[in-house]
Amino acid sequence: MRARPPEQPGLSTGPRGTATALLYAVALWAIAVGVIELVAAFVLPLSGPRTALVAVGGIALAMFGAMMLVAPGDGATALLALVAAFALVRGASDVALAVQLRHVSGELDRSFRAGRSSSRLSSASLSRQGTTRAR
Repeated sequence: MRARPPEQPGLSTGPRGTATALLYAVALWAIAVGVIELVAAFVLPLSGPRTALVAVGGIALAMFGAMMLVAPGDGATALLALVAAFALVRGASDVALAVQLRHVSGELDRSFRAGRSSSRLSSASLSRQGTTRAR
C-alpha cells in the first residue's frame, strides 16, 4: 500500500476547494467593481437620476460581494440564483426574438414568392415587424 502524501494546511484541492476559490474570486470582483462604480457615479459628468442609478448599482454590487465573503454558503446560493435568473431572462428574450424573426421570415418568403426582389422590399414593411433593414 502506498502512503498518502501529507495534506498541506491551507491548500484546498478538489471540487469543493475550486468552488470556494471561485466564490471568493467573484466576491472580490464584485466588491472592486462596486467601489469603482460608486466612485464613477460622482466623478463622471452624470446628472440627476443617472448619478443615483450608477451609485445604487455600485452599492448593490459591493454589498453582494461583501455578503459572499461573510457568508459563503448564502453567497453561493445567491450566485446560483443570479445565474438561474439570467438563464430565464435570456431564454425568454431568445424566444421573443425567435418569434419576431419568424414573422419577418414569413414576410420575406411571401415577398420572394410574389416575385419582388429583396432590394425592393420596403423598410416600412420590415419596421412593422419591429426590425429595420441594414442599408
